[in-house]
Amino acid sequence: MRKGVCTTIEQSKRLLDHGISPVDTADFLYSCIGHNPEILHYPEQWREGHWKSQMDAGAIPGWSLSALVEMLPSRLYYHGEEYFMEFFRTPKGEWIVQYPRQQFLFPIVCHEESFESPVEAVVKMICYLQEELNDHDFTDKRPE
Repeated sequence: MRKGVCTTIEQSKRLLDHGISPVDTADFLYSCIGHNPEILHYPEQWREGHWKSQMDAGAIPGWSLSALVEMLPSRLYYHGEEYFMEFFRTPKGEWIVQYPRQQFLFPIVCHEESFESPVEAVVKMICYLQEELNDHDFTDKRPE
């Protein structure tokens, strides 16, 4: 994987600390045997039960940018209002992940993360959402 298009070991650990399961989400792993971590492809057969044994042996799951973006909900509801996910790069080179909604001609942003790295912006948003989706006013489910 090219630098900048996948999680670093530190980012992967942050995702794990926020309760993100590598099963069905991670698409590679870092083999941390020895001094230099090696990036290994994530074979499909590891999806079910092999993660625990790999992690017990020192492997750390990793996520590509596309795998991270797939983990973000396409819409959120906050106080009954619907917000749609946007992910883009500004002319200044900053990557933005946000959940805006249109009110009249001006967007109202429910939450936004920005960073120079697209991976870091998405990791920050995922960690934020893991914390906030427990709030009854903030959900990825349509209110009834």
